[in-house]
Amino acid sequence: MHRVALNRKLSGRTLVLTLLLCWPLLLFGRPAYFADTLGYFHGGQTATAFLVRHFQPSTSSQTGSPTSRDEHDTRAARSIPYSVLAFGLRGADDAMTPLAALQALLTAFTVTVFLGAAPVSDRRYWATAAVLALATPAPWVSSFAMPDVFAGVAILAIATLSFRIRQLTTTVAVMLSLIGALSVASHASHIAIAILLAPLGVWWGGTMRGLSDRKALLWLAAPALIGIAAVVVAGVIGFGEVSIAPKRYPLTLARSVGDGPGRWYLERHCATERFAVCEIYPDKLPTTSNDFLWGPDGV
Repeated sequence: MHRVALNRKLSGRTLVLTLLLCWPLLLFGRPAYFADTLGYFHGGQTATAFLVRHFQPSTSSQTGSPTSRDEHDTRAARSIPYSVLAFGLRGADDAMTPLAALQALLTAFTVTVFLGAAPVSDRRYWATAAVLALATPAPWVSSFAMPDVFAGVAILAIATLSFRIRQLTTTVAVMLSLIGALSVASHASHIAIAILLAPLGVWWGGTMRGLSDRKALLWLAAPALIGIAAVVVAGVIGFGEVSIAPKRYPLTLARSVGDGPGRWYLERHCATERFAVCEIYPDKLPTTSNDFLWGPDGV
């Protein structure tokens, strides 16, 4: 039976596809940024400084490290694992170029394993790689200093483990599981994707043979279990909070208030119910989600 192994062919395909996916990065000389990019950067800086002080207290006075006051002022946090990754791979000029390169590499490896497990011929592989690099958003999203690319990587990794686990060697399966776990841990919405895909894989995956193949089921569940565990452990260490979304902004509530339904409900019930948000806004609720979260009196 054909098996996808970590060999020269897999490595060569992955490296070439990585370069193809990096063409926006090479063209512009830096990744693309979004307003939240700085939040991930600062979150990783705070988390890294926290760990350094925890294990090496004598370094707490180093210049540029966030103080304990910064930690207490952290009202909310984005993905801690991705934030640490973003800060650790910020590069010498803080441009986050190494982060974008790694995202392209992990994307290329996942795609290469998926196509190798199919399997496809060399001609079809390179045709697919060319289309992926020139006619899809993959290069742009890979070169974006945000965790968005990992939504697709998580889906593809879990799909490969669901349907093609028997075509993978143990080493490749472990690497794909770890990439999937990082993808799941990189954003709260990716956890929901993993939780949804796992039972679908069990139900639909032809290689699973129902619920009898425990080994296959374990591989399928690995990205979700490891990714969720990483998020929970990071939340416990950083905030003493056991949650799959520790210290998250109340984005859903803010959007509901901004779009109307949440605001209408609160306007009707604030007079009789003792909701915390009613105490914050005793007179008038904000009309936009941005004002609700980040306005002068934002939550």
